[in-house]
Amino acid sequence: MKMEEYMKAISLRKHVKKQPLVTLNDTDTVGNALSLFKRKGITSAPIKNTSRKSSEEVLLGLVGVADIVYYVLSLVPKLDSITPEELKKMFITSELIEETSVYNIIDKSRLNPLVELYETDTALQLFLSVLKKGVHRIVLVNGDNVAMQTMSRSDIIKLVAEGIKKGELDKIGEVQVGDMIKRNDNIVSVKDTDNILACLTNIKASGHKSIPVVNDQNQLVGNFSCSDIHRVNQDLFIEFHTQVSKFSTNKPISLKMTDTLETVVSTMVQPDRSVHCIWVVDDEDHVIGSVSMTDVLRYLSKL
Repeated sequence: MKMEEYMKAISLRKHVKKQPLVTLNDTDTVGNALSLFKRKGITSAPIKNTSRKSSEEVLLGLVGVADIVYYVLSLVPKLDSITPEELKKMFITSELIEETSVYNIIDKSRLNPLVELYETDTALQLFLSVLKKGVHRIVLVNGDNVAMQTMSRSDIIKLVAEGIKKGELDKIGEVQVGDMIKRNDNIVSVKDTDNILACLTNIKASGHKSIPVVNDQNQLVGNFSCSDIHRVNQDLFIEFHTQVSKFSTNKPISLKMTDTLETVVSTMVQPDRSVHCIWVVDDEDHVIGSVSMTDVLRYLSKL
């Protein structure tokens, strides 16, 4: 079965979750968002209109961890203008975070525009919306335009993994990583001795949501993503001079150019988490590329 045919046969209604949608109010603060994300184990939430005049409940947009990272970086000077002594004294306090409404940082990263689909739509429409509009997730609404849940790129990858496992997608699982991406020896990375501010700054500059952490031999030793701000943020402040190795993911998942797409998608959608970007390494563990969910979707769209 071809990819388009497979996705078109799947109704989104079958994948509506029973638990209620987790949302934030437009009067909530960035601090409230961080606490909610950490408590619920999520990375974004729709913002409900509770204070602005409207005849009905309206979603104003989405706020995710990337938006918070971009907001935090807007509060500090550029990295190259800060002395080591100043950096050691620099904190983003709970006072600053609590003063800012989530409404003011909606889609600050330009990665979370609000896109809606109906529960009667198909997985193909989800696939095309995510790919063509460049969004990471969409909001699924019912016939009364009430938001029911969000669906993301990881949900599409799960469907692909299921299709490969069931043998419903013709030979797609045999595609290799090297068929999807080209080798890149100039991947932006940070050293394990770099601080949190340098890490977040490089993430923003790269336009991605994660960055590889390497040692002095440029070998992959960790991964730091926007979602790691959960662990950096303690009592609603961020200590920027802390070494990234304290918070980065140790022993990160990696791939080789010869690994198959079946391995890629099964690695991305594990039972306890989703991995949105996986670093590709050579035989000496040097980073030579990355495979993201976006890369997988773009490749599949050409089949």
